[in-house]
Amino acid sequence: MMTQEQIQKEVKHYKSTGKLTSHPYLTCTVTGEKVMAFGPMLKKKIERHGGLESLLQSFVSRKAKSASKPQKVSKPKKVKKTKLLEKTEDQRYDIPIFKNEPHTSLNLCDHPEHTKGACWRPDIYLNSGRVCDDCNMAEYCQSSCKKFSNRKSKYYV
Repeated sequence: MMTQEQIQKEVKHYKSTGKLTSHPYLTCTVTGEKVMAFGPMLKKKIERHGGLESLLQSFVSRKAKSASKPQKVSKPKKVKKTKLLEKTEDQRYDIPIFKNEPHTSLNLCDHPEHTKGACWRPDIYLNSGRVCDDCNMAEYCQSSCKKFSNRKSKYYV
């Protein structure tokens, strides 16, 4: 804490230069810690405290203010309860029935309506500049995004 003489010297120096002797620091009265305060922030602090003398006599830093407050007590975390399923011998599971049949293939020549919802080969569509020139399904495709460049548009429509 500063004596009254030191405070008077500090006020006199501030009035002549616009800075404190400990520029850019302001000393905390509780902990003695130096806190940065210069320019507009120092002026705001002086206004809040009602003058430079009262600021130098009663300035308390954030650390000192937070140290005086009681610390928050953290609540213990709740442990999640997990249910363990007990197996009984009588319990049966629904297993899907396996059908050992060959795969059926879909021919788009006979069923072009399957392409109405979306493009079947978006990789070809996007890689060729959003046109269907290089797609081998272009004849049968009924997708709404189907589009051809000028050089191929006369063949398909």
